[in-house]
Amino acid sequence: MVRHFTNLTQTDNNQMRIRQILTEGLSPFKNGTSIEFPAKKDRSLAEVQLLVGENGTGKTRIHSMLAAAFGYPYELSTRGIGANMGFVYAEFPNVYAFWAQEAYWGDWAIMHGTDAKHLVPFLKEKIAEGRAHVTESLSEVPEVWGTPALAMSFRGVASLQNAGIVPLGTLNIGEKRDSLSFEHKRSDDSLIAQSLANLKIKSAIAAQIDQIHNRDFRMCRRIEDTIETITGRSFRATVETHPDVHLKVQWGEQRMRFEELPDGLRSIIGWLLGCIAKLDAFLPKDENPLDFPAIILLDEPETHLHPAWQRKLLPAVQRLLTNAQLIVATHSPFVISSVNSGWIHIFRCNDRGEVSVDPAKECSKGDSYMDVLEDILGIDEWYDPETEKLLADFRTLRAQVLKDPLSNRPEALEKLAKEISERSRSLQETMGREMRQFNVQLEARKATT
Repeated sequence: MVRHFTNLTQTDNNQMRIRQILTEGLSPFKNGTSIEFPAKKDRSLAEVQLLVGENGTGKTRIHSMLAAAFGYPYELSTRGIGANMGFVYAEFPNVYAFWAQEAYWGDWAIMHGTDAKHLVPFLKEKIAEGRAHVTESLSEVPEVWGTPALAMSFRGVASLQNAGIVPLGTLNIGEKRDSLSFEHKRSDDSLIAQSLANLKIKSAIAAQIDQIHNRDFRMCRRIEDTIETITGRSFRATVETHPDVHLKVQWGEQRMRFEELPDGLRSIIGWLLGCIAKLDAFLPKDENPLDFPAIILLDEPETHLHPAWQRKLLPAVQRLLTNAQLIVATHSPFVISSVNSGWIHIFRCNDRGEVSVDPAKECSKGDSYMDVLEDILGIDEWYDPETEKLLADFRTLRAQVLKDPLSNRPEALEKLAKEISERSRSLQETMGREMRQFNVQLEARKATT
């Protein structure tokens, strides 16, 4: 039997968050793999859990499994997984929520009641006591148990396009589970454009009354300031009425439609404003939708972004969505090193193709991206592959000469060192140090031979 568990808990202010994932029989993970998500330490910032590892180590599969737990199994079923079982339970003060489902190549069926008792013995007692509830998805956990769960999935893509808007038009959001697709859809463009237009129009109206205390004005300002922080240029959205009603963006000195923006900016707006538009739509009466404890699954947000923007992205989002839990899959040392308050989960694959996950490592405030490359991503090469090959040849030849300096002449080593030095100024300095050290070692070796 293949089993996957996701353990959710609530924080002091009655908010749901994912606490732990357990997998059994889920390829490519070793049986019994556990991923624990420690709670954030800085309450003024969003919680960030970084999933890092080589391609093929299952980071996106974990994202897909979590999306299924919230009622969207499509991502998991399309990743070639056959029959497999998934379990998720959410822990509250006196009530436990339990979710289970069985998949057959995309034909997903929810398992209720008695089936759940047999499949999860450790919950049997709680179910018998009436302290457990079986639900179709975590998005449908009864609101009386605490803050209802709102989960969303995004991928860093540059697909954002302009869409038609209507002044103060209705936001079409569909069901909660529709927000768990990682693929950017045309309907997302419409939602983003309409939500942003509504916020701008309401903000303009509020400016005539009391903009400081107005929900829409505060949302607009926080969104625009966040994008400005990431990109280093002023950012403002405007609603124009000639020749028709449409949305434009003022970015620095340029005034453009969405599709005219650079790919990096379109990528950021596509997922970040998509997230905010959904919060706006799901919480129309909430005075502070950006403070809602949403669970956000984010896949490779660094796509299309220059390292300068990658370094600013998550810290800015942490300050914007302070109560969110962000579970981020990334390959970027710039993204990883930018997070001062968060946790890193390193996915490792052995020679048999089995994946395990290291215990959570707390993000360090002092790590550079070079530290991350070596310590987190396991990359200790500094140069291109051809140069690294020449350096390896140099080290091998140097060892041979030092082993028997009388039989092995150093001229070949000096020639190779000269060839490497000519590749760059950095290598010239490096090989100068290496050859000075070699000559000292060579003289000492000759003296003892």
